[in-house]
Amino acid sequence: MKDRGVIALDWVKSVSKNTRKRSAVVLILPGITSDATNVSYLCKLASNKGYKPVVYNQRGFGNTELTTAMLLNNCDPSDLRQTIQCIQDRHRLPVVSIAYGTGCDLLLSYLGEFGSSARIFGGVCISACLENEDRPSQTLKRVYNVLHLLKLKSIICRNYYALSKQINFAEMMKCWSLKEFDKIVFSRFYNYKSVDEFEEQMHPMRDIDEICAPLLFINSLDDPLDSKCDLLFELCDEFPNFMAIVSPTGGHCGFYDSLFDVSWSDRLALTYIQSVLYFGIK
Repeated sequence: MKDRGVIALDWVKSVSKNTRKRSAVVLILPGITSDATNVSYLCKLASNKGYKPVVYNQRGFGNTELTTAMLLNNCDPSDLRQTIQCIQDRHRLPVVSIAYGTGCDLLLSYLGEFGSSARIFGGVCISACLENEDRPSQTLKRVYNVLHLLKLKSIICRNYYALSKQINFAEMMKCWSLKEFDKIVFSRFYNYKSVDEFEEQMHPMRDIDEICAPLLFINSLDDPLDSKCDLLFELCDEFPNFMAIVSPTGGHCGFYDSLFDVSWSDRLALTYIQSVLYFGIK
């Protein structure tokens, strides 16, 4: 990056011999507890369809070390901006994006902040968490929160020397609440007066009305992190470039027809991307 920070891109090696008249780079944004391995089926499916899939790993992820005192922030799309420019300069292909879970925060922030200059032809958000209150399953919510915090803490601890001057590690390790973590880590790190100010300024929906790219949301009514789809339906009514598919079941980034099946949301996401490219590129 421009500040000498490092992000990692995992490219699919064995690209299919199938060629598409309307090929593209499929930029995949996994959730914070996931990596390229977790989205391998989508990568394989995209490659077999003639696309060039690549998985985006934020600073500290993808087996990288922090070279600058800069934490990941799903609502700061500056690194993603540089990455997309680099990909387009090298491959001369349109870029589309598929995001999962917390990766949707990054995609929405990016598309909203850069609007018509985002340089993304279309996107898919799978299990985006648009609302944070009154979640139906407090037990599962706590499980996800603990996994989320463990991942964040492991990244921060692994980069102790790069972050030791900005973060109180003893206080951080005692924290097991996402709200408290935002307060003692992120809001202080970015010099916000309060955690509420930080969350307001960094909310992924802050520039939702500036998004120009076609966008598909795939959510489920039994998502333990966000089962309310009222806001999603309102957005689709207000913005003609938004589309939503909501299933009764699917959990958080699940969407399996059976225990040993693959996720149908991946197939659906690529079908949507194919349509966007077909009608969007003349």
